[in-house]
Amino acid sequence: MTMQRTDTLLTFFKRLAAPALCAVALVMMTALFYVARAEDAADPAIAKNKLPTLEDSLDYIAEEWARIKYKVSDRDTQLKALQELEIYTESLTEAHPDKAEAMAWEGVVLATDAGIVNGLSALSKATRARELLEKSIVMDKKVMDGFPQSVLGALYYRVPGWPIGFGDSDKAEENFKAAMEVDPRGIDVNYYYGEYLIYDGRYNEAVVTLKRALQAPSRPGRTLADEGRRRDAGAALNEALEKAKAKSAKGPYNN
Repeated sequence: MTMQRTDTLLTFFKRLAAPALCAVALVMMTALFYVARAEDAADPAIAKNKLPTLEDSLDYIAEEWARIKYKVSDRDTQLKALQELEIYTESLTEAHPDKAEAMAWEGVVLATDAGIVNGLSALSKATRARELLEKSIVMDKKVMDGFPQSVLGALYYRVPGWPIGFGDSDKAEENFKAAMEVDPRGIDVNYYYGEYLIYDGRYNEAVVTLKRALQAPSRPGRTLADEGRRRDAGAALNEALEKAKAKSAKGPYNN
């Protein structure tokens, strides 16, 4: 009930195309989220706290993104929830244009949406996601522990190349390696790079990288995201092992 009210509120203000009103709606939406969470937890102390900070908003985005990605199985429901989160993240970027993490999350949410839709209809969102991710990295190359570089790398190899799109395998590799420099033990950077290595036919490298993803330390406050990512990495590791075995059985001259 509370999330439905807040989604409607933010959409209403967004349609007015007034950045100041969007910022007001953003604060109100996040405040309602934390009040609802306090009610669910029977913890009135949280509900009595001050209005949400930027960190509260970023925490909300991270939690909601993980919930949509790993708890919502229906495609249409996923897309609707992502589109609502896109409005929220865009408003947060407008309210905090100098904050790299806000901009990066807007890019991540758009890229997630584009990945579900797929095809040419998703190209505009993928392009906007690329712009936001690149800007956030320029602002802070260590933002979100290399996650923006990883998502950017995935966009570069999944989007078609010229003349249709901006796809570029060299730029994909460049971004994955940049992410690995930021957080070489991180679960996200190793998972994304491992998936790319499978795509690139480098199965043995993928096995090593995906095992590292599974051994990555847990992140405070990111339990749902970590659990989902470990499932992703486990499935990708099995794929890499199977393909490495099949390639070895063919021999070096039978690719």
